[in-house]
Amino acid sequence: MPILMSLSYLATALVLLAFCITLYLWATPYRELALVREGNVAAALSLGGAVIGLTLPIGSAIFFTHQLMEMAEWAAIGCIMQLALFYLMRSQAKDIQTGNVAAGLLLACLSLSTGLLVAMCIS
Repeated sequence: MPILMSLSYLATALVLLAFCITLYLWATPYRELALVREGNVAAALSLGGAVIGLTLPIGSAIFFTHQLMEMAEWAAIGCIMQLALFYLMRSQAKDIQTGNVAAGLLLACLSLSTGLLVAMCIS
């Protein structure tokens, strides 16, 4: 039975993460995946940081809460925080389209920090 429970958490976490990433991609004013395909390092850094920043609260919720519904709630909080961060940093984020690696790295670090803070709030 523990394997089935673990698989249910994994499946739920992956669905939540995919949903949050989709929302994040939809909220950005540019097409990050297209920019990454074109070799835009700034976009890859920014998106990678956001993905990890979205993953941290989900993983922390699995570890600390042991409840699927609570994991979903923390995923929503983490997603909202990442979207709020992007909104607050939108002037820096505009530079990502032009390939400004410094802007991408800054946004990635802020996304990671935000995700880590949300994850630590769960404990």
